[in-house]
Amino acid sequence: MKTEQGRGIIFYSLTIISMAFFFVSGEISRNAYYMLTYISFFSFAWLVWREKKLYFYWIPTLVLLLGLSKWVWAITTINHQLPLIAEHYKISGKRMILGAFVIYCVYRLSPEWRLPARLVQVGTLILCLTIFVVACIGIEQVIHTGERPKINSDAATSGAYMFTVLSLVTLWSLRRVFPRHYAAPYFITLVVSFILLGVTQTRSAILLFSLFCIASMLHHIVTTPGRSRLIWLGIFSAILLTSIFSLSKYSDQLFDRVETVKTEVQQYSAGDPSTSIGGRFGMWQAGLWAFTQHPWGQSADTRSLETKEWLDKHQPKNEIAYLNIQYHTHNDLVESFSLQGIVGGMIMLGFFLGLLLVPLFGKSPRYEALLLAIPVIYFSMGDSQFYNRESPYFILLVWGYFMMTQQVKTEHSRHHD
Repeated sequence: MKTEQGRGIIFYSLTIISMAFFFVSGEISRNAYYMLTYISFFSFAWLVWREKKLYFYWIPTLVLLLGLSKWVWAITTINHQLPLIAEHYKISGKRMILGAFVIYCVYRLSPEWRLPARLVQVGTLILCLTIFVVACIGIEQVIHTGERPKINSDAATSGAYMFTVLSLVTLWSLRRVFPRHYAAPYFITLVVSFILLGVTQTRSAILLFSLFCIASMLHHIVTTPGRSRLIWLGIFSAILLTSIFSLSKYSDQLFDRVETVKTEVQQYSAGDPSTSIGGRFGMWQAGLWAFTQHPWGQSADTRSLETKEWLDKHQPKNEIAYLNIQYHTHNDLVESFSLQGIVGGMIMLGFFLGLLLVPLFGKSPRYEALLLAIPVIYFSMGDSQFYNRESPYFILLVWGYFMMTQQVKTEHSRHHD
């Protein structure tokens, strides 16, 4: 029992370290993740030797297959013109393969773990601190440069997507770990997160997080009894006014970007594809056409030629699609089908379905995991999260964190059961 308790503490601690440093120091985050994967691999080998049996779990299996599909494609295709694409998928595939051992061990061992309540509380506070640090860094970048903060990522959008996931898991942790005293830090964290997403001007992240904010506030007001309901309604109103005031300097840019969505759709419908949305539509269509030409997969070089040929023929004015299609198709399903073919595309689809359905069914539904599943699937429909070398392992960390925190009976949670 002491061995398993120690293992649980190590798993939890390395997960928190890697998640917390993901937006601050990529090197520390990756090193903590690799340490966790190595420990998991040896734990997996020990489990198989001890039990003489390999248990089946949907998510670890799908993660392993997804990682293998990317990694095998990267090492078996020849990409003279676009070697960076293969390099990205080689790294992200390797990290997912290693991550499959982490998730398997969490599923198999976490019911035996008994984490100290203080450790879980400290871990949650570390995630809260990360939110505030990243927000301060991002806002400072905007003030000094006037550019959208990238939040330790190659693009502002990718950073905003993963920050949204971090914020949602942190908010959930606050409610679970501090059930009596979560309200004030919860809504302060929520507003700080919204302000940072606002200055990133990432429309999809702002929309998703706004819906979550509204639902969360309404739920809290409805479930709060009597006089306290009026008090919290006043607090929420004050927070809302403060956040609007804080965003006033950038509100014109933010609302302009939101308004352009409707304009871009109208332009595309009128035959003008030279917009951000038009570029995405063009890349999706070109990627699907390339898939029909090579249903069992192809190299990035070939895909680039095929998609550009389609664009030249059908949308010659779609410059945004033409410039970006050589990197990825801005949709993980289209990306997988167009490069890894039927097998890779079906594995990607299966992974998304697994993320969505596993939390809803089984002996003990884990609805909190939808706070990861919904954003990942939603963002992957307008971008390629699994082309990014960093995002896949962060997604796996968050899934493991949910499983550990929900399955483990902490001293705190036992006291309130």
